[in-house]
Amino acid sequence: MSSILRNILCLSLSINYCFVFAEESYIGSSKAWQINSTGGEVSGYQTSRKRLKIKSQFENDLKKLVEEVPNNPYSLSLPLMASAFLGNAQIYSNLRNQIIPMLNNINQPGFKAWLLGRVFLASTTIMDTDTSQSIKLELSKLVDGDSTRGEITDPDYSMLLWGMEYLISNDRDSYLLKREDLSFNLDRLMEAAKSRSLDHELVSNVVWVHVLAISASTIINDNEMYQHAIRNVNNIFAKNNIGDSLITGLIRNDKSSDYPAWAVAIVASAAKKLNDESNYRLLFPLAEQSIQEAKSWGEKQEDTWKSDSEVLLAEIYLLYSVEK
Repeated sequence: MSSILRNILCLSLSINYCFVFAEESYIGSSKAWQINSTGGEVSGYQTSRKRLKIKSQFENDLKKLVEEVPNNPYSLSLPLMASAFLGNAQIYSNLRNQIIPMLNNINQPGFKAWLLGRVFLASTTIMDTDTSQSIKLELSKLVDGDSTRGEITDPDYSMLLWGMEYLISNDRDSYLLKREDLSFNLDRLMEAAKSRSLDHELVSNVVWVHVLAISASTIINDNEMYQHAIRNVNNIFAKNNIGDSLITGLIRNDKSSDYPAWAVAIVASAAKKLNDESNYRLLFPLAEQSIQEAKSWGEKQEDTWKSDSEVLLAEIYLLYSVEK
């Protein structure tokens, strides 16, 4: 991992220790989470030192995931993002070279924008400038304006927004350009989800639009957008806190998962970055609990790649706080 990326990761933690991705060691306090700005411990959600995964353990999880995921662009995009967060250039490059030709054959605009967005996130994270620049051009064309999104209740509508959110999460100019569009669509989608509360696919899609909006808001410390998205999600489920709302709206069943642990970890990371200690205190243990539930769910599945993806990405977001 480059020293620049390592410094980004260390700075993004905003807590009293920093991980070093070198050999098998890390530099840190004896406690996993020391999140009090004055250096004091926060009771109720301390994680033991042995709970932390050093690089070799994450790398093993990543290699296992690469071996088990199906050979399609959606599945491959999950370890692609993880490899970028971990700075594994070899795995990242191999996956990137597999995925990009596949994306060229996708005709569905929303699905293509969504996956291009994931590639953009990965390429900017690992500082693959050539890829990020080319993907940004293609992605920007797909997500420019809402006239091409179709019906708001169609999955393609949410997918196009996911693509836009991955773009603006990693490009400040794009965020400023698209902010008003995103804010407008959050409210439209909230109303659609409330009016069709039994349509779980729609509700789940809308929740993820809000999760990625929360993530995007951190690029310019946009507390207004952050709070807007949280209020909307709570409004959809008539809940008083974002933790209860996420766990209500994102589920796992016998056949599929909405990746709730990953979503909770993303919002927890954003809360930390925006100094929202109240929600961070709420979401941290909830993310840990959901990670354990994802592992248990995966043990009952014929294929474990979905649970392994959810666990790895959730742990990376939670423990390393690598969102930009």
